[in-house]
Amino acid sequence: MHSMKRNLIFIIFTVLALGACSPAIELPIVEEEAEPTDVVGEETFEVQSTASLVEPSIRSLDPEKDQFGQEAFVFTTSSGEEIQYLLYLPENIDEVESAAVMLFLHGTGDNGSNIDDLRDGTPLAWAETIGTFPFIVIAPQLPSGFWGKYFEPTYELIDFLAETLPIDTESIILTGYSRGGYGSWGYALADPERYAALVPVAGGPSISASELVPADICELNKLQIWIFHGDEDGIVPITSNLESAEALKNCGNDSILFTIYEGQNHNGTWQMAYADSALYAWMLEQVK
Repeated sequence: MHSMKRNLIFIIFTVLALGACSPAIELPIVEEEAEPTDVVGEETFEVQSTASLVEPSIRSLDPEKDQFGQEAFVFTTSSGEEIQYLLYLPENIDEVESAAVMLFLHGTGDNGSNIDDLRDGTPLAWAETIGTFPFIVIAPQLPSGFWGKYFEPTYELIDFLAETLPIDTESIILTGYSRGGYGSWGYALADPERYAALVPVAGGPSISASELVPADICELNKLQIWIFHGDEDGIVPITSNLESAEALKNCGNDSILFTIYEGQNHNGTWQMAYADSALYAWMLEQVK
């Protein structure tokens, strides 16, 4: 690992010691069946203030388990809440002044407290550019429930890492699949100015059958968005994304992209999306 990367990790440990101590492209269809892993339920995104009770800090979980270059950490928020997350740093991190960031929200199947469950579920597991993957990837783990309750702790984590790592805060890409796709829509709607782009995969902006398009969807009329969905998704129907994409165009967002995988089911959609090198090239072009 390069010297800068070692220094960054050392800085992280030092903080602990001092602290709390492109148009859519056509891809081949993958004929693969998968068992449902996500259950849709109520999702809310409300920002709540927290008193500063402890000094935010991070600690390593097991840095030797670095599959795909991902290292596991625990972040303690100012309210004392702990967040487990995987962190990936590009191999050339010591050669750049700043790097684009991918905030990745996983699906229900990776909920829990075992961070190893998440290692095979991030985009790094599907991308073919490991070793030269150009993003800092932050992948928090949701203990249970929905991403809405993790809104503020996740943003505190990002802000904390931005003080330690060479994060380009003008190039933060928000993405997630399935329940994380719902979460990525919700996080973007709650704070649209934070992101350069939104990439929801197999997850829509609304879980309500009577209101497929959120009332505040036009808040995203200036955000770069690329949606991925399979037309045979039996877990998360494509309808909400289709209607929301049309609503965004009516709001003035003419740059929205939508890739529909014909004949593809729920799980196959994110495997295909995150294996698409054109997606990552597009992400790198996005700046606020």
